[in-house]
Amino acid sequence: CFTTGRGLSHAEQALEILASVGACDDRPFRMLRDLVLQHAGAVSSCIIILLRWDEPRRELVRRLRSVGLSPLVLVVAEPHLAGPVRAAAAEDKPDNFHVLEAGKIVEGLKGLGELIP
Repeated sequence: CFTTGRGLSHAEQALEILASVGACDDRPFRMLRDLVLQHAGAVSSCIIILLRWDEPRRELVRRLRSVGLSPLVLVVAEPHLAGPVRAAAAEDKPDNFHVLEAGKIVEGLKGLGELIP
């Protein structure tokens, strides 16, 4: 958990923390889901960075939307999987959903505009 806002940390610090986050494959996704949902009522915005787009992740986004949040969802995929991830999300794609190709993250973020200072 990291809190930003007026009188707290600056956006640059938040970006530094996001840049240092690594993948976690040794714990079930439900642990992250539960932690995020536990804090959902206390946040005004949410950025979710995922390495896949499947039913548990769709459900997390749906639940966040049900409590009034509109999370920015970034799915990082290998280039050969980016198209299939976009296709899988086409039917239920939430607002603010973007697929970023591994190896082209900076280019993908630049395409989002307001995320890059």
